[in-house]
Amino acid sequence: MKKKIYAVVFMLTLFTGVISGIIFTNASTRSVFYSLRYWRMDRISESYTFDSTLGEINTIEFHTTLNKIATENNLVIVKIKYGETEDLRDAVSIYTTDNNSYYKTHVMLADGYVNLSDSKNIYTFNAKDKKQRIAGILGFHVRLTSTINDPQNEGFYNFISLKGDIQENLHSFEQAMIQAYPSFKMFHQYSSEIENEKFSFINLEQLIFYKKMKVAIPFLLMILLCSILFSESKKISLLKIEGYTSIQIFWKLFFKPYLFISFSFMCLFLLGSAIYYSGNLITVKYFTFISFAQFMQIHGITLIYSTLLLGIIKAIPMKTHLKGKNNLQEVFYGSLLLKGAIVFISLPLLLSGLTNLYKTVQMVSRYHHVNEKIKNWYMMDTELETEYHDDIGTERYISIQTRLKKDNELTSYGSGHYWDENGIDPSKKIYFFDDVQVKKQNLVEGEFKEEEIYIFYRKGYQYERDFYQKMVQDYLTTPRAVNIVEYDKKIYNNSVWDLLFTDEIDYKAPILYIPVEDEYKGQIAGASFKYNGNVLEAQNYLTQVFKDAGYGRTYSIRSYKSTYDYFYYDNLKYYLHSIVLITIIIVSGYLIASLMIDIDIANNYKKYYISMVEGLSPMPIVLYMMKMSLVTVLAIALYSILRLKHIDMQQLMIWIGFYFLFEAMLYIKFHFKFKKVRSTHGHRD
Repeated sequence: MKKKIYAVVFMLTLFTGVISGIIFTNASTRSVFYSLRYWRMDRISESYTFDSTLGEINTIEFHTTLNKIATENNLVIVKIKYGETEDLRDAVSIYTTDNNSYYKTHVMLADGYVNLSDSKNIYTFNAKDKKQRIAGILGFHVRLTSTINDPQNEGFYNFISLKGDIQENLHSFEQAMIQAYPSFKMFHQYSSEIENEKFSFINLEQLIFYKKMKVAIPFLLMILLCSILFSESKKISLLKIEGYTSIQIFWKLFFKPYLFISFSFMCLFLLGSAIYYSGNLITVKYFTFISFAQFMQIHGITLIYSTLLLGIIKAIPMKTHLKGKNNLQEVFYGSLLLKGAIVFISLPLLLSGLTNLYKTVQMVSRYHHVNEKIKNWYMMDTELETEYHDDIGTERYISIQTRLKKDNELTSYGSGHYWDENGIDPSKKIYFFDDVQVKKQNLVEGEFKEEEIYIFYRKGYQYERDFYQKMVQDYLTTPRAVNIVEYDKKIYNNSVWDLLFTDEIDYKAPILYIPVEDEYKGQIAGASFKYNGNVLEAQNYLTQVFKDAGYGRTYSIRSYKSTYDYFYYDNLKYYLHSIVLITIIIVSGYLIASLMIDIDIANNYKKYYISMVEGLSPMPIVLYMMKMSLVTVLAIALYSILRLKHIDMQQLMIWIGFYFLFEAMLYIKFHFKFKKVRSTHGHRD
């Protein structure tokens, strides 16, 4: 029994270590991103972009000067860039001046402390050098380094004043930079380019999942221990004959060894992690606190569940077991109720678990195909304040869109749902195509009139045509002719979200082409373009396009790949969580059903043995289903009644089919188990 407790505690310790590591990594990730929030708590900050002509200056020379002048004027600079590389692990880059003391006192490294004065230091979660590795597991896609390593002079800079008036400091900074670079210009921005709070390793759904796991895993292991304890029923009977009470047996067989083993494992785990992270006291403090808290929670939950063991010990009789006559009906009925509860809980999760398994396979199988499809595609991301926005609708403004359409296949498309003052209507999905998509996919046969409205419907599908026609007419201030077109061909989808599962659009949704009002022509916000180069090269190209038209850098961009990867891994985690949870529930149900079989065989061994001697089944399948599966039927019926408005017959039939297949497998197990007991022990008089 003690060896089996060792195994259970070891598995719990591994599970606790993983949970602790994930929660700690979340804290470690936040410590990197919270620099701006930390400084803004009691200091004023401002955000600026610099003129694009600075791109011609050597980046190392420029940022060395920038770092020196900012420090002299009591200014900390933080520049956060998203999607700078194609590698998901380096999707977010943080560049800062070496007077940013926050990182030295808050960031948790595997060894040592952050030193930004040495520009050779680049801190990431997957760095080989422990002194440059941010502490944590399953490293997040972030890197932290000196502003001197920033490959671009343009961009979005956040300024924090360490002391003195920020406007005076900024004025002195600007004058010093102009003296060094006469073409230097600063443009004030109204908000941070990136809301750093959104970069959390764990979101709310994941936290809920981990809380469920902290309840589910100990429960699963405790059910396993119940089965193990029941196999020790002869030893328990002997201990009772010797005068031990149920509490004393519980202490001797389980509680005492469990406390000793779990406490030993916890001390070894914390000591090992403290030694590993000994070079950074911040890391040791946070990791020790988080791990200790998780150990207390998980083992506390396990000890609460251990009352099930005490119940089994109390139910095992003192003498009758030794005579082959057991009376364990209390344990049997308790297991029956527990099984019913698990069936009831798992009903809503079963179908979603199967659906999520299908979606996971679908996503994973499409990953490389989609990456090839979106290769070299980039989207406009953050708008920067330049004179470009004041020229909307002018010839110079429109020339940028015209050039990008001609040279880089600039296009704009999207999908969404109809919404009004009552909120979003999920039943009314809509696709929006621009003129490039309409022409590219040959949706119009004959002349395409760009100044008119088009609504495209798939042949053979029913639509609320009057509703959509009125909607598009109300959308524009200038009346336009509306063309209704029916198509019967494949239409390919370009939405990053939809590409997770299919290349084609949802044909139940209409496609709308709505011309741009004259005063808004030339807009490229949210549009996408193709460029044969990496994201930095594409950004430099776009900046040059704006510069050729007489503007400064107006948009930062991100690659389709980085956006797709974000959606892909976020959904993959969600679907896998659902699959893991339903698997744990099914395994728990299986272990409880196995325990019920063991108890039932112990209670009715003699009767079953006689049936087999007479050539009969120890328990006919109909009787087995009535005895063992009645609670399953009642749980399904109760759930169906309570959720009558939210359940359909197809779901109900899937549930019933799955659970009765499950029960049939257990009936086969019952036969094999009885034969095994009979062959091992023979007939017990």
